[in-house]
Amino acid sequence: MVAGAPSDDDKGSGSGSAYVFDDTIPNCPTSDTCECKPGYVGATCASQGIDCQDIHFKNPNWPDGLYSIDPDGAGAGAPFEVYCDMATDGGGWTLAAVSSDDGQNTWTWNNRHYWDTDTAIFGGLDAQDKDFKSRAHHEVVANDLLFVHAPSGVWAAYGGVSTTPQSFGAFLTGLGDTICWTGSDGYAMTAGTLTASGSLCNTQLFINPVDCDGGACQAANQSGNHAHGPTWSVNNNQGCPLDDPGYISALGPGKSHPSTEHPTEGSAAGLQGLGYGWALGLNTGTIGSGENHMRVYVRRAICGCAAGCPNDALNEYNVSVCPGSWIGAIGSASADGLCAAGWHVCTYNDSEIKQIPYDQAVSFGGCYAYNASQDNNTCQVCGTSSNNNDMAGVGNGCDTLESNNSGCTQSGRIDVRDWSKSQCSFQAGYTDGVVCCKD
Repeated sequence: MVAGAPSDDDKGSGSGSAYVFDDTIPNCPTSDTCECKPGYVGATCASQGIDCQDIHFKNPNWPDGLYSIDPDGAGAGAPFEVYCDMATDGGGWTLAAVSSDDGQNTWTWNNRHYWDTDTAIFGGLDAQDKDFKSRAHHEVVANDLLFVHAPSGVWAAYGGVSTTPQSFGAFLTGLGDTICWTGSDGYAMTAGTLTASGSLCNTQLFINPVDCDGGACQAANQSGNHAHGPTWSVNNNQGCPLDDPGYISALGPGKSHPSTEHPTEGSAAGLQGLGYGWALGLNTGTIGSGENHMRVYVRRAICGCAAGCPNDALNEYNVSVCPGSWIGAIGSASADGLCAAGWHVCTYNDSEIKQIPYDQAVSFGGCYAYNASQDNNTCQVCGTSSNNNDMAGVGNGCDTLESNNSGCTQSGRIDVRDWSKSQCSFQAGYTDGVVCCKD
């Protein structure tokens, strides 16, 4: 198969240079008997990856736009088209939903299970300023979440909200219909331009919150202004936290107005809700036009460890820190066994390693080895001679940490052990695991 950036023939019309799903591509009986159109993969050449993260990982220079994905790979599910944000907070985001002030009452309390158990889809990628839900909401693995408000452009990312391989819809299904939060125990924002000011109590994300009316959670308050789905903590009229969330800071569903998305949608009184929009005075678009909306993106965490990824410190560089022990040399199959299928213990010539700044490489505990030697300030394969046996690593638990020296990472030098004791094999008590790179 041929892999590469889509040609101009694959691009859709419009300003986004979108890569449009092409259902005219002929089916291929096996991957050995045909070549896919550039940028497409799979037995039928119908998709460009399992999600936007997969596409971005393989093709980091591809732009925002429309792409074809197939989340279950060879499974029964057919590929479908999605919008990918390839730039914000590292890129790889798949658009899952849009809640919009578009004059329609779609994301209502009566329809609140659109967020979780109801797999209905609606809207279209040709009208991304209107109410929309993609198959991606129920099919793409969502470890990280991204919310982008319009017309302000204010955004907030929440990394590691889910630590298991499940969709955002499945994650929400596993939560209670209403949840008592204290107002300080939400999901922490990990990146973004959102700041706590005005009536916004903090930048944390809350799911299905009970109305606290500025005080304790009122679980017994059956008529409270509870919310469903993603919500932020705001002060409406009784103080922080979570004062009337269903009325003022949800993405539609509020118990006090079960059949409408926002109490003032379409009126001249102004627009409340749309997440943190009202609290910060961001809902400045024409009421009922769709100019005010919130885009909800999901992203699968990059994980190259066979036993899961408890440490995501280097994920942004497309490498994984994988705990465990191995037998023999760092270049052995035993060491590679700590990496997931399609991954290997990083080597001296993997470009991902060379992009990691020293400060980031020592920002976490432990010491994790990779197949490289940094003898005499070089970066070469780890071997058995005294000239290439200073095994390289990452983590502030490694023996040699030299910020003013040079080695394999972008800056600085990190060795698993002091140079006089180094060797390129498992070091009990010194190595906590390996660093894995994508094949």
